[in-house]
Amino acid sequence: MKPIWLIPTAVAFSLFLIASSMKSGWLYLVSSVMFALVIADSIYARHSTRSLSLKRECPDEVYEGEDFEVALDARNKSRIPAFFLRIQDEQFLLQTSQKPHGIWRKIHQMFFSAQEELAMEERRRRKWEQSVFVERVGGRAELKTSYSLRAPKRGVYSNARMCLQSNGILGTSASSLVKSIPSEIVVFPKPYPLSYFPCGQVESATYSESFESARRGYSQDYYGVREYVRGDSLKSIHWKSTAKRGKLIVKEYQQEIIPLSYILLLLAAPLWGDEIENSLEDGLRATASILRYFSYAGRKTGLLFFENKKLEMVEGELENLLSALASYVELEESTEIGELAGAFSFPEKRLSRESQVIFVTNYKLEDVSYFIREVAPTFSPILVEVLEESYAPSFNSTTIGAGESLGAISERLGGLYIVTHNRGIETCLNAPSNITGG
Repeated sequence: MKPIWLIPTAVAFSLFLIASSMKSGWLYLVSSVMFALVIADSIYARHSTRSLSLKRECPDEVYEGEDFEVALDARNKSRIPAFFLRIQDEQFLLQTSQKPHGIWRKIHQMFFSAQEELAMEERRRRKWEQSVFVERVGGRAELKTSYSLRAPKRGVYSNARMCLQSNGILGTSASSLVKSIPSEIVVFPKPYPLSYFPCGQVESATYSESFESARRGYSQDYYGVREYVRGDSLKSIHWKSTAKRGKLIVKEYQQEIIPLSYILLLLAAPLWGDEIENSLEDGLRATASILRYFSYAGRKTGLLFFENKKLEMVEGELENLLSALASYVELEESTEIGELAGAFSFPEKRLSRESQVIFVTNYKLEDVSYFIREVAPTFSPILVEVLEESYAPSFNSTTIGAGESLGAISERLGGLYIVTHNRGIETCLNAPSNITGG
């Protein structure tokens, strides 16, 4: 119940004290009636709030930072109307109402007072919530409305937190209730448009047909003949060659091999930034940007990441890969990159001559250099480094020395992209860094 009831209660109590001192019966009556009205109004507000049922519909998949429509159906199950109803959608509120973490949190506590911190907290809350106000919902009535909502951060949200508030008929009391409505929504990391990103020899889906390897398979283009082996289809038997050689001969066909890219995620918990803008989240946004570019280019892509220090792989359509990014769990701070190098086993049998490997990481360049040296002896990966220190307040972009940090391994890289907070993901991914320079 809201403290609005304190005013009429205080007036009624004052009248009661006056009536006691003056021995006035009619003042006793007035104060008693006011007390009764406040109590009745509070019961009415509480009943109205708890008589409301909500049904919420929204898309199953959205991108972070983009508006989407939510359809809300509020039903009053009581025979009496509900007044001054407020419904507040707080599905994405809990993710953004947390304080800064890591080193930045300690600095934040040093420079901001408790009042300023509460004010900043309230601004964060209001930015990502949405409210619906209705003056009256009749008894047994139904209210249908819609509103726009925006998800601030990627993730899988299983329930929607809805805050209901209803006033009594006199407006002297208000009652609030929080409901959790099952409404799962997958929020993909925001992809940024890329004008170009190296993806082997495939430049667009139009030219993907040109990448056919003369490998044995089953398509329409004839390749040759060979002896029958167990498991071959009887439909592929070449009867003329069989009769000529006196043993079963089968036909072979060319198999189209679509080049495959692999993106390996090496993203640990961030030390700087806030809940929305940090090296982890921007690393996932950079990955989403590359995935979408490859999808438009007609290039198949696989996603590699470590879960419980075991290598996991996801392949398939763009939506499947983005869903994996939405549910990605960062590596623990105690995880040494040397441990990951020992657990890494690349599926080389899936590689063709047009395949490529991309590392997306927020580890230090020195650690990444060691990892590449250990796990990539036969191929030249592209490195996307999300610079952790660029999210610190004292970051100086002139101190970046990629060539010195990577050492001799820089010569084996297929490309280097350094993402910094001040330049932004789109700018950094559209402009490769100088590997040999400082």
